[in-house]
Amino acid sequence: MPKKEAHPPVDLATMLGTGDYHIIQGKRYKIKPLKLRDHKEFLEDNLNLGPQFFTLLEEKEVAKLEKWMGRYLFDENDEPMTLAKAEEADWDVADLRKFVKLLIDISG
Repeated sequence: MPKKEAHPPVDLATMLGTGDYHIIQGKRYKIKPLKLRDHKEFLEDNLNLGPQFFTLLEEKEVAKLEKWMGRYLFDENDEPMTLAKAEEADWDVADLRKFVKLLIDISG
């Protein structure tokens, strides 16, 4: 009989869709898991999962990143994030990559 793989339990915030809090550049941000209705669109947008430096070179790619930040990333006041706000908060390119990776990770 094949051995079943152990999967880590999903945390309550992810199950309820309320989101997880993460510290980026010393500030607390909430990242919500993707809604089922958005999965197909998210996959079609094909966000760069590698260095976000390349995403920032093309307006079309920047618009995609802005769209997903606005829907699923929230600042300490529970307001949607933008690239302009991220710049003001002194984010770097690695922080953008961290957001995209965390969005995927908490969405299961």
